[in-house]
Amino acid sequence: GNLCYVSGSMGQRKNPRVQPETPLQADIKTNHGFKLSGEIIDLSLDGLAVGVHNDVFPGDDLLTPQTSVEISVALPGKEHDSLQDITIPAMIVYINQNQQSPFCF
Repeated sequence: GNLCYVSGSMGQRKNPRVQPETPLQADIKTNHGFKLSGEIIDLSLDGLAVGVHNDVFPGDDLLTPQTSVEISVALPGKEHDSLQDITIPAMIVYINQNQQSPFCF
């Protein structure tokens, strides 16, 4: 619930995408132990995009395409005040370093 369809595509994603109506925070952890937080921009059956600010990028190449990560998201539950934490393994597919940089997983 609380999702809306988004037109257009990002990268090579072809499936319909949905956007959370209320922001969903995503915590990303690399297999090197680097952690950063962002906001889910949209998601589809084959991936999701997370926006992070450029100033949180590490100086070296810890975050590049093909980097394995774990993404943790607190999803709203059936009760209005409840959240359900999920953690999923993912791989960075695409990075676009703009003012708010989307990662595609």
